[in-house]
Amino acid sequence: MVGEPEVMLLDEPTNHLDLAGIEWLEALMTNSSFAAVTVSHDRYFLESTCTEIVELNRIFAGGLLRVKGNFSRFLEENRLIWSRKAASRRACATA
Repeated sequence: MVGEPEVMLLDEPTNHLDLAGIEWLEALMTNSSFAAVTVSHDRYFLESTCTEIVELNRIFAGGLLRVKGNFSRFLEENRLIWSRKAASRRACATA
C-alpha cells in the first residue's frame, strides 16, 4: 500500500483484524483509486467496499455471475436467477 498500487488482491482481509482495523481497511478501500479483488466471507465488508461482485460457478453461462453493485444487489440478482432456474425445471418436469 505504500507504493500506491494499481490493483490489490485481498484474501480474507478481515479474518484477523479487530473492529478498528476493519473500519480502517474499509475507509482505505472506499477512498482509494486502486482496484481490488477481494475473496471474503465477511458479508458486511463486501457490502461496504464492493462495487461489482463475481461468483464463479459452472451453472452460470460462461461459468460466472457478474453483478454491478454492492453485496445486497448481488444477492437479489442471485436469488432471481435461481428462482428462474427452479421455475424452468418445474416447467420441464410437468411438460
